[in-house]
Amino acid sequence: MQTYPAKLNKNYFLFLSASLLAAACGGRTEMFQSQRNIDFSESWRFAEDSLTVASAAAFDDAAWEFVDLPHDWSVVDFRVQDSTHVGPFQKDLALGHDVGYLRGGTGWYRKEFMVEKENSGKRVIIHFDGVQSEMTLWVNGTEVGQHSYGYTPFFFDITPFLNEPGTKNVLAVKVYKPTQDSRWFTGAGIYRQVSLSYLDQVHVDPWGVVVKSALKERGEAQINLVVHINNQHESGTDIRLLAEIISVAGAIIAQSDTSVVISPLGNQSFSMTCLVQAPMLWDINNPYLYEAKISLIKDGNLIDQFIQPFGIRSIDFSAENGFLLNGKPLELKGACVHHDNGLLGAAAFKTAEERRVRIMKENGYNAIRTSHNPPSQFFLDACDKYGMLVIDESFDMWIKPKRPNDYHRHYEQSWQTDLEAMVKRDRNHPSVIMWSFGNEVQERADSVGVEIGKKSIAVIKSLDDTRPITQAVCTFWDNPGKKWDDSAPAFEFLDVGGYNYLWANYESDHTKFPERIMAGTESVPMDAFENWQLVRKASLRHWRFRLDGYGLHR
Repeated sequence: MQTYPAKLNKNYFLFLSASLLAAACGGRTEMFQSQRNIDFSESWRFAEDSLTVASAAAFDDAAWEFVDLPHDWSVVDFRVQDSTHVGPFQKDLALGHDVGYLRGGTGWYRKEFMVEKENSGKRVIIHFDGVQSEMTLWVNGTEVGQHSYGYTPFFFDITPFLNEPGTKNVLAVKVYKPTQDSRWFTGAGIYRQVSLSYLDQVHVDPWGVVVKSALKERGEAQINLVVHINNQHESGTDIRLLAEIISVAGAIIAQSDTSVVISPLGNQSFSMTCLVQAPMLWDINNPYLYEAKISLIKDGNLIDQFIQPFGIRSIDFSAENGFLLNGKPLELKGACVHHDNGLLGAAAFKTAEERRVRIMKENGYNAIRTSHNPPSQFFLDACDKYGMLVIDESFDMWIKPKRPNDYHRHYEQSWQTDLEAMVKRDRNHPSVIMWSFGNEVQERADSVGVEIGKKSIAVIKSLDDTRPITQAVCTFWDNPGKKWDDSAPAFEFLDVGGYNYLWANYESDHTKFPERIMAGTESVPMDAFENWQLVRKASLRHWRFRLDGYGLHR
């Protein structure tokens, strides 16, 4: 059973209409309905209750309220309103100024569903795009698994826990959101979308298609595909593997076809290549998206199909020329944006996520840093759609805490799984141009932090070697006695050095470290003019680029 915490790899919440595949099926016309990532958000039962144990299938939840996901209970009014509880706000909440005086606690979600008889023999996978914060899943009273980081997606193969097709199943999810766990508002509950997949015993893994593009001199693009296939049969399986590149107009513009043998009870990866003539490049003004359609064909029948949107574009970073998008220099005008949606709380509705990105683009921004955690799938989809560049960030702390109950309690056990989840889900987004594995982390420049940084970079590069890696480094306000020169170890292994609130150090550090690529990863509005003047000055010298953080944190 796989329980990776990550979401779907841009094989996102799409509902495929039935497609005819005569050619793909050896001349036989077959109707195939994809059952990947079916929306599973409606009609959950919910109760905010820290005393009840509601994991048993027979538990009576008839008195609970119905909710649709995404759902954030922290912005729901308290049932009892008094001098301390006003609307959803709790005046005496410990460290309440960090989280907007909005509560955490324990919530339970339950849902009944049935596997239809026509799906007998399929693998059933449930995908969570994010649960805030610590969750446990039961299916028919049996614990399936847990997840402890509120910002990374994950999935469970629940097939072994299900009843016979045609009979009722009960899902129960316990969510615990501790107090004093964050320096900003987090939300509470299943605040991002949930979906369900019914897959053949031989199928493409969730996040199982990796797309890389390389521009060639002859005006064509080479599309390199890696397809990860899972075989749950106890015997090897012969598969025809077909890859098609689809234009916005729906035309097949390139394809690759091969026969492979999938080993029993395991995962295998296969590489394929397609050539696209005269490609349309994705950029901030024309965010053109292709699709890679991956089909698995067995004995002439289509058994699985995976659709992966992607963009063809090139990025380049250097101390001499700064940032180049498709070979052209681009000054990044960015902001640090947290994950919440104002009055909606943390609930990541697709339209709300698109609205945030659209407003940023309309107001002159072309880049966003996801402070300080992976965003929702819908948010990155919107960045792809509107041409917004992204620094995708993973953690605000490592081993040392910033708040008593924050992620440091889980970091040593979960950091690699969570980091892999972010990269696997997000590596096909053309909007993502950089990875960040930390923000103002206390141990950033000491020996422990250097070792953490090197391990983090190794994990990221093993999954994606196409983007630079950074972390956001600030002054040593959290390490009394250290001076700025002591920060050098934190920069030595970074592809791009992230500077928080340190615009006054840009030129002096460039003199000391002329090979260092420097990015202003965070700033304040009052410094915006000085920041941008340095950007313009540096751009004229062609020795670095700047992601200006004016706009601050929302």
